[in-house]
Amino acid sequence: MVFRGLENFTTGGALADYEALYTEGKRLAALWEGGRRIRVTTPAGTDLVAEIGHAAPIIECGFATEPGQEAAFPDGEVSQGPNEGTAEGVIVVDGPICYLGLPDTPITLRVAGGRVTAVEGEGRTAAELRRILATIENADNIAEVGIGLNGWSLRNGDFEEEKKARGNVHIALGDNIFYGGQTRSAVHMDMVLYEPTVTIDDRAVVVGGEVRLT
Repeated sequence: MVFRGLENFTTGGALADYEALYTEGKRLAALWEGGRRIRVTTPAGTDLVAEIGHAAPIIECGFATEPGQEAAFPDGEVSQGPNEGTAEGVIVVDGPICYLGLPDTPITLRVAGGRVTAVEGEGRTAAELRRILATIENADNIAEVGIGLNGWSLRNGDFEEEKKARGNVHIALGDNIFYGGQTRSAVHMDMVLYEPTVTIDDRAVVVGGEVRLT
């Protein structure tokens, strides 16, 4: 399955100033580094908390020049895997989902012990998400929280663009090996959330979809 078409490399987030973006990514990672607790809330109803700190934040902002670094062009995010088994709360997905696209209506995921325990919602997308979580091992694992930084990324329903869009947040399900975890899965599914507020310990780094680096 191909997730990126030619337009992903010629429009939208591809046109960003990647040197400036990488500088911002380092600033956000520095704020994130050393944190012990993350909380994500949204107007749609998300309220997820997790312990963090077992692995360093990962900068994906267009440059991979050292062993262990990664870029996923078009780029522009900083992310971290929560400590395994610690995520608790509710995720309401109102943006696009990897493999599935935009949901018919927002989908609610109940989370306990780092796993999705229930998927609530109507329509094809919710039904397919339930099927994936029921049939693919460890697809229910809360694997990653990522913050988009790319002000050029389009808000067009394409998860590859929207997960990098400045101020959007994505929460991923499934495999977390790249994020320093121990859970393997055949999937790693990013789910985009709109207008998030993200707090690391007592510091808000995103408020209502606005990134705050100072």
